[in-house]
Amino acid sequence: MMKRILNLPLMQLWIVVLGGMLLSLSSCNMDQPMEESKYKKENDAFIEKAVEKGYTEATFLNATYPIYYKVIESSKEQKPSYPFQDSTVKMKLSGRFISGEVFQESETMIYPVNKLVLGVQYALQMMNVGDHWEVVVPYQLGYGAYSQSNRIPGFSTLIFDIKLLEIPVQ
Repeated sequence: MMKRILNLPLMQLWIVVLGGMLLSLSSCNMDQPMEESKYKKENDAFIEKAVEKGYTEATFLNATYPIYYKVIESSKEQKPSYPFQDSTVKMKLSGRFISGEVFQESETMIYPVNKLVLGVQYALQMMNVGDHWEVVVPYQLGYGAYSQSNRIPGFSTLIFDIKLLEIPVQ
């Protein structure tokens, strides 16, 4: 009986410590935005100088934030063909950060426009089949202030290389 009484406070202490650890882990939420940081400031500065770097600013319909693009190659199509938000497109796409680090290798894909980040959706809807653009997407039209699966930090300005190949008949 005496042995059990001596162990009881130790057991209670262990429960308190374990409970505190679990509580602190549950308060770590990966969905919370990153704080204002040097990284965010660098990304914001890149956007502020995008026009000076030769990009054209474009605000799509009623969007709050613009995208920026450079035409690498214009379409040779005689009859313009632009995708809609509910279109599926065949495109070649790659993505990188402003540092030049690639987060998505260049690949040809068939993908619904409305399943892409907003900035890419906006760009595609302004592109004609055959156009090849470099598109700068501010974090507000990309993945936002939240980190995405440890691959894309919050507040990331993204640069996409997009070539619109085809709008397959659906």
